[in-house]
Amino acid sequence: VDTLHLTINNPVHGSATVVACETYTWEDGDGLTYTESGTYYHSHSDANNCTQVDTLHLTINNPVHGSTTVVACETYNWENGNGQTYTASGDYTYSHTDANNCTQVDTLHLTINNPQHQHYEVTACETYTWEDGNGQTYTTSGEYTYSHTDANNTTQVDTLHLTINNPVHGSA
Repeated sequence: VDTLHLTINNPVHGSATVVACETYTWEDGDGLTYTESGTYYHSHSDANNCTQVDTLHLTINNPVHGSTTVVACETYNWENGNGQTYTASGDYTYSHTDANNCTQVDTLHLTINNPQHQHYEVTACETYTWEDGNGQTYTTSGEYTYSHTDANNTTQVDTLHLTINNPVHGSA
């Protein structure tokens, strides 16, 4: 009479469902990093030397990173960038959490055009015609301004500081 004492070891098959942003490293799956949604398997020997197959059900959410290019005069208020106002050209970023709880980074490529405000100091006798100031003629001293659009479509304000000297006419 032969007797068989048999022990059947059934491996425990692990299963995980994960939702991640952009990448996920499956520590139980040999430390592999995934960037796409899908079902992944990892086979290995368990403590009883049985083949165990673990399953990863992975959903990868990828935020939409926005990029905007703007040309503005003197200042720009970036409404999508937390309402920040900028006065210098440059590349600016704004990080925030999107609807999938992922970090979204938006980029603003900004060019600020600053007008060249001109100042003129003029002394004249009796009258002065300001050619750069729309051809206006002045007969009294004062400070005058002329607003116009420059080559960058920016409002430029020029200033004339005018002194009018009136001759003294004597009689004999």
